[in-house]
Amino acid sequence: TSHGWQALITAVRWDEQEARKNETYFSRRENPPHTRIHPILHFRELDIWAYIRKYNIPYCELYHKGYRSLGCEPCTKLPKVSTASEREGREKEKEKIMKRLRALGYF
Repeated sequence: TSHGWQALITAVRWDEQEARKNETYFSRRENPPHTRIHPILHFRELDIWAYIRKYNIPYCELYHKGYRSLGCEPCTKLPKVSTASEREGREKEKEKIMKRLRALGYF
């Protein structure tokens, strides 16, 4: 890359999606060649909120309105019930497309 970086640091977690349950902290990808670094894989949703409160980290106000997982504006909806899974508000068609892209090796 132009800055010499050959890694991507992400904020994915094991518990937030089935496709991520087998991720490792350092995940080598080949197309293009790089390593994905996942430092908070072991966090749960409650751990994220505890960390935010402990270190007074700013966050999007949409979480106060009931959103639990944010994507692009037209693809993110409020979950129908407060006990829904964390990604329940995500557009289902986009989730299917992401699953297909992962199977092809993109993510």
